[in-house]
Amino acid sequence: MSHGKRPRRAVKTPSWTMPTILGLILSVLGLVGLVELRPQLSVTPQEQLDRKHPFSAPFRITNTGYLSIDIPKIYFYVDELEDEHANRMTRSTMNVPTWNGTTLERGESQTIIGPIYESPFLIKKVEIAIVVNHRGWGMPYWTFRRYFRFQGIQSGDNWQWAPQPTDAPFIKRADESMDGATKSDGAK
Repeated sequence: MSHGKRPRRAVKTPSWTMPTILGLILSVLGLVGLVELRPQLSVTPQEQLDRKHPFSAPFRITNTGYLSIDIPKIYFYVDELEDEHANRMTRSTMNVPTWNGTTLERGESQTIIGPIYESPFLIKKVEIAIVVNHRGWGMPYWTFRRYFRFQGIQSGDNWQWAPQPTDAPFIKRADESMDGATKSDGAK
């Protein structure tokens, strides 16, 4: 019988070393910082200025984040409008040049008023979106688009704008309409 050497056990290096733990903690903190510092906007409908016109309600766009946000364009998109005689208007986009090219600092707001849809008939159903193209974090070449969808609900003589969830088919319709408006606008 041969007396050989005993095989040596492989030395295992610990996987949770101090640099690994510190790297993991810094990565998590960095991700939390990125999420918290992302551009944050809110759009809030205000009370109507003219009771006959649901679109006379101003919408306040507010920067609720920590950093300033550059807003090159704001669109008023009508997905569907129907009056009492079943006349319909769908997929209409409006952009007013005075809305464009603003920068909202932290906590700052801008108020816009949508188009006044003149109709001799009562509006029965309306669904719109305020679409904000914005840049944040000092990225001058990347433009992001946020959709704030509202449904008009008539309450007596007043209209209220109820926030609605924005789904993929709605975004697709809005994007097609806005791309068409941009092309007819001369790609400004």
